[in-house]
Amino acid sequence: MSSILIQARQYLLEHSFEVATSVITVAGFGLYLTWWKHDEDRDLDPELDVDPDVKSKDSQPAATEKPAKVVRPPPPPPKDDLITADYLAQCDGHNPGFPIYVAIRGEVFDVSNNRDAYGPGKGYNVFCGKDSSKALGKSSLKPEDCVPDISELTETELQTLDQWYAFFSKRYPIVGKLSAEEK
Repeated sequence: MSSILIQARQYLLEHSFEVATSVITVAGFGLYLTWWKHDEDRDLDPELDVDPDVKSKDSQPAATEKPAKVVRPPPPPPKDDLITADYLAQCDGHNPGFPIYVAIRGEVFDVSNNRDAYGPGKGYNVFCGKDSSKALGKSSLKPEDCVPDISELTETELQTLDQWYAFFSKRYPIVGKLSAEEK
């Protein structure tokens, strides 16, 4: 392990998590993330997420404590690329080499990093490769509801759709918009 990673690890073990992550962020967060991501590069017990070699009780959390909630960074700024319905249909998770896209109200989100939910055969794959606004507003997994027409949604269903849009906006990058004639 590089000396920076060793120092970052030691600082994390000696100080509170909040202080340590702030210092590590300023000193080189990219290196820290690389170190933390690769279990083989650290000696932490994956069950407890503590270092078994450190004997001080003050420097490591109790085994019964829940780990701190991971705060994911926001997605990159939205893109304005125009995406055709034909291309979007290819991005349904079934075509190797293509990303997995979900469109909501004409905005196209890249959900490729969550194949466990949106990949082929997974629960939310029904939304992929098309604008599924109506289905999201109705909280429906029926393929026939996966259409962009939201004219029949109730006020409550429109609010649900807005909540889904906000959820996707916080987690997945917007890679473009459906072409106007394709919506």
